[in-house]
Amino acid sequence: MAVNQPLASPAPTLVATTGAATTVPLAAREDLPDATPGIRTASRWIVLGFLLAAAVSALVAFVVRGQEARARDAAVLALTFLSVGVGLLLLHVLDLRGKRYGVFRPLVGADHRFSTSLTQIGLWTVLVATVLAYLLFRSVVAGAPLAAVLPSDRWDEYLLLLGGPFAAAIVSKGVVTSKLANGTLQKSEPSRTTLSQVATDDSGGGDLVDAQYLLLNLVAQVYVLVAVLRTGVLPALPDVLLALTSLTAATYVGNKIAQRNAPTITSVTPRAVTAGTVVTVLGDHFDPNGTVDDRIVTVQVSGLAQTIEVAKPDFTNTVVRFRAPDALAGLALGPHDLRVVSSAGVETAATPVEVVAPT
Repeated sequence: MAVNQPLASPAPTLVATTGAATTVPLAAREDLPDATPGIRTASRWIVLGFLLAAAVSALVAFVVRGQEARARDAAVLALTFLSVGVGLLLLHVLDLRGKRYGVFRPLVGADHRFSTSLTQIGLWTVLVATVLAYLLFRSVVAGAPLAAVLPSDRWDEYLLLLGGPFAAAIVSKGVVTSKLANGTLQKSEPSRTTLSQVATDDSGGGDLVDAQYLLLNLVAQVYVLVAVLRTGVLPALPDVLLALTSLTAATYVGNKIAQRNAPTITSVTPRAVTAGTVVTVLGDHFDPNGTVDDRIVTVQVSGLAQTIEVAKPDFTNTVVRFRAPDALAGLALGPHDLRVVSSAGVETAATPVEVVAPT
């Protein structure tokens, strides 16, 4: 599809339209881009890290085989790292023919960004799998009673701890989907999918709520892992830790509920337009993902059979400038509605303009 030249060129591109623009479903947009070399390397090293840890632990178990207790502990670690490493290896291999995100593929959302909520679920899944494998192998290899290493009276605490991220992910998905459908929220794909997106907003700026949610859950995960390794049993969780993780999950969901970035027009200058007039539209959220350079916005004028395409640098997130096309001369003189369709495909409310005779 052709895009108009900057305002230095007198003739904007006109594209036939059959009606109002609507939000473009994320699933119908561009394919997920290939993983960056950094993501591919990180996936490989995570898998290799677990497998190497298994090999080193097995070697230690062999070297200290004369010391029964130490040999058993090393063997338990070897089996734990091996079981989790094999699971991660399968994830990595399954994506080799895809976009090669490896173990990170389940963490990428429909908008092609690393999802904060999916990342939390992924981290907790790996941690729980590692802890359960360690305690089960400890019960088998070291002969520890299963009821002693996995006390049943602590399951409620862990269900609450794990339920927060899962509930937050489900509720947030529903909220975002609903907002996208009714036009109060707009999303467009980033130019690249990067790990930093778990703690940033859609425009690439830091997001305090997402970062806090990620950090406090990491603290909880480190606490559980260290406590298991020190005591050899599933530890009791401090009330303050449960409260903090629950609060951050609720704050994360609340932030999703509060988010609004529908495009809006605050002013059009001049209000009286004719063919060839340079029009400046001020507002907000015309380009919600300003890091992508090849997107366009379109302008619609009621009665005009075509839309006017505007390419960068003639628009930003808050300003759209365009030259009124010659076709405007064919419209009836008087009031008409002007709308802007953002780079994410979401339409503003109508703003009145006056089509006047050329002077």
